[in-house]
Amino acid sequence: MPSPAESVYRFLNAFNLPYEVISHKPIYTVADIDFSTPGSQVKNLLLQSRRGNIYLAILPDDKRADLKQIASQLHEKRLHFVSPEQLYQLMRLQPGTVTPFGLLNDRDHQVHVLIDDSIDRQAPIGFHPNVNDATLILSFHDLLTVLHLLGYQPVWLALSTTK
Repeated sequence: MPSPAESVYRFLNAFNLPYEVISHKPIYTVADIDFSTPGSQVKNLLLQSRRGNIYLAILPDDKRADLKQIASQLHEKRLHFVSPEQLYQLMRLQPGTVTPFGLLNDRDHQVHVLIDDSIDRQAPIGFHPNVNDATLILSFHDLLTVLHLLGYQPVWLALSTTK
């Protein structure tokens, strides 16, 4: 069985999607990042509503997620972070590794993808390849291609406020 990162690389290679990998010490939060990467710097949050809907929110790392605002836009009463157990069950990820590439493991398509509309769509973007000791850089267009290939239609919303 391939490693979590190897599964991501194989998927991207199968569809001839170019990427760059930057190896680094394990990162658990954006506050742990002590290096720069090209393009948009983002964070990924896995949220759940009271009704059980699951959302992967992708937003700029220098912004704060306003969960009340996001819930309101989604016509949900309240959102909270999923538990580590739910994260593993849904996406086979550990805390600190939330990434759109975890959707490779969301076989039942339980997760809805939300992208902050302030993210630069012309710049490259980086995500963990299902492990937190590497960052995978790809074009924003190729991120959308990955989501499409996996059967996800992202929803564009104002997810964040300035810190």
